[in-house]
Amino acid sequence: METDTQKRILIVDDDAVYAAQVKNWLLEKYHVDVVSSGSQALRFLSMKKVDLILLDYEMPEMDGAEVLEKLRSDPEMKGLQVVFLTGTEEKEELGRMMGLRPNGYLLKIATKDRIMSFVKQQLE
Repeated sequence: METDTQKRILIVDDDAVYAAQVKNWLLEKYHVDVVSSGSQALRFLSMKKVDLILLDYEMPEMDGAEVLEKLRSDPEMKGLQVVFLTGTEEKEELGRMMGLRPNGYLLKIATKDRIMSFVKQQLE
């Protein structure tokens, strides 16, 4: 059930199965929208306000780094909370990702409980 005070999360991921799974988990407590590309995310965000973006780091056409760069350069969107979703656990890649200054990252292998706890922490 959606309420006026319910937080809105945007999931940006080209893996439709993964995005649907995370959306279903988060729908227990949040309003959740899903788009499948960086350009769709930017269009969506120009029309609707969100409280948190779960952004796939590796996508075709426009990857998560490019989306984050565009958000941070837009005065109206630079303060949005952005958390990268990633399938990699390589320290070098994670270091490069965190160098872009997202609000954090989640591994795609994270459990439902881990994702729910992390999202709750980000939105408090």
